[in-house]
Amino acid sequence: MSDWIDGMKTRDEERVESQRRADELRLHKARIIRARAPVLWAAVIEQIEDDLEKLKTAFPDDASRHGELSRDGDSISVRASLSGSSLHLALNLDGQCIDVWKTIAQRVFQKPSLKPCESIPVRVDHNEIVAIVRDNCYYANPAFISEAIIRAALGFK
Repeated sequence: MSDWIDGMKTRDEERVESQRRADELRLHKARIIRARAPVLWAAVIEQIEDDLEKLKTAFPDDASRHGELSRDGDSISVRASLSGSSLHLALNLDGQCIDVWKTIAQRVFQKPSLKPCESIPVRVDHNEIVAIVRDNCYYANPAFISEAIIRAALGFK
């Protein structure tokens, strides 16, 4: 073969090998997420429970700072005690994300509306740590994640 044909063949082989390595890495990270994300999610839920209890203890007379957590499998709801609005979150292992919906409290005789907000990606960093990604930052600490969820659910700034 001519040199340019050899070069073309070499580049094609390199491209195929590079794609194969990328696919292997993607599958490896997906396996890590499937194995470790439920552990992180359970720790986040436990932290939310603790934080909501601490808020009630720290501010016993301020219902605007109180919230309630309810669970349904891998899904949770954090409801603001005073306003009645809620944040619903579900771990979605197939989509490698946490799906988020917000319930907006309506007038007295209207049904609350459930609005899909977003899907927060769950990723593996270069150290193979599973984390939630927001604004290109990786959050693997359940306390930080809990704070963000409670602030959003209860309307804290």
